[in-house]
Amino acid sequence: MYDGFFSDDDQQVMLAFHNADWAHHFELSQQLKDARLQKIAQRVLYAEAPECLPAEIRFAQEREFAHRLIAEQAEWLTLPKAIKQTEDLLKAANEQSKPFLLEYRAYLGRRLKQGIAKAA
Repeated sequence: MYDGFFSDDDQQVMLAFHNADWAHHFELSQQLKDARLQKIAQRVLYAEAPECLPAEIRFAQEREFAHRLIAEQAEWLTLPKAIKQTEDLLKAANEQSKPFLLEYRAYLGRRLKQGIAKAA
């Protein structure tokens, strides 16, 4: 977004994109000339109405999202970091909190396995 302003044509398409039904969002995203806007539009569609994306783009978005979730070194909270934080909490947890934290750690572990499978 810092590489310059969007063209007037792209601004018109963005306005139409925001006002359109979900079924028309992908078609409109393909009209965007700026690749950055196309990527943002596809992320919005993946988050809000993934069924409106073609299968290959939906798969690519799932894979990208999975890579972000399973990353070891990232500035954001990833599944490996969340597991580590949960393990740290378990060390200091009282007996009442331990069952919840153990269940949560197991959930995070399952999500990590799913993320690894999708990222492959």
